[in-house]
Amino acid sequence: MPTAAAPTHPAALGAFWRAVQAARPDFVIPARFAVRCIGTSPEMNTIILDLIANGQKVGTFPLPLQLERLGEPLPQPGDLTAHVRLDGTPRLLVRTTAVEQVAFKDITEKHTAIDGPTVRPLDVWRKIHIPYYTNMMAGYGLSFTEDIPLCVEHFECLYVAP
Repeated sequence: MPTAAAPTHPAALGAFWRAVQAARPDFVIPARFAVRCIGTSPEMNTIILDLIANGQKVGTFPLPLQLERLGEPLPQPGDLTAHVRLDGTPRLLVRTTAVEQVAFKDITEKHTAIDGPTVRPLDVWRKIHIPYYTNMMAGYGLSFTEDIPLCVEHFECLYVAP
């Protein structure tokens, strides 16, 4: 599922970065990073974060329109994102490794291979994402079309909070 802005808790985020630094002393904490929440329910959020943590999900499909409306830049290689639970508690840190803009209609199984294992077949991916993007677009007073651009964002998990 595409990512969205999440509530942030400064104390929790500070503790998260201290834990990252303790676990990865070679890692330089950046001045700028994104905080996102992925999934639309607590259960889905947990499932998706677990898939990222164990390396089974290595990418996502943010909608540029949503990022624009949230005042966030499009993802770029090297960007860092703290993925949080729905309550804003940081769970893991990922680094964007590649980004490609692709129209929804042009998504193939080559693209969906970065998603969780059960979502990789194109027909399943489409079945899940058409209603998701339809609802998202409706929230902006727009209609879903298969011409909408998506970011195909590849990432690597750098740190998982205990």
